[in-house]
Amino acid sequence: MVEKMNEEDTTDSKTEYAKVHEAITASDERREELFNDYMNEECTMSYHMAARSMVGFNSKYVPHEVREKYHERFWSNIEDVLKTRKREMAKAIWGHLNPRYSNKEDYIKKLEDLVTRLENLDAYWQKNLKEDLDMAHRLNKVLKFAEEE
Repeated sequence: MVEKMNEEDTTDSKTEYAKVHEAITASDERREELFNDYMNEECTMSYHMAARSMVGFNSKYVPHEVREKYHERFWSNIEDVLKTRKREMAKAIWGHLNPRYSNKEDYIKKLEDLVTRLENLDAYWQKNLKEDLDMAHRLNKVLKFAEEE
């Protein structure tokens, strides 16, 4: 099926979809290589292609248990990523590798911890992380309200 799609597609989209597909279907060993590549300052992919790969890496089609293995590693690397990486790559990592927790409180705690160290980051990230934390709190309130009904 993928081969047929590639034959019919005359755009570059097939290259992007291939990155997403590769990351969704990656073995444990390949997932480790991909994560290390994303975190490497000399990432082998452009920020655009890395972002496509990250979409697959963190996809809802990858079992939560598989994605969960990288949650702590994301948080232990993210401050350095936001400080040192080029803006577009840092945005891709923040936007596409950010862990999805089944318990939203866990995410809020991690984000609150990061926000306590904002003075280490530039104004762009300070503003965006505060906004993300505010949105996480709002979403959590809505979810709790919905559970009460």
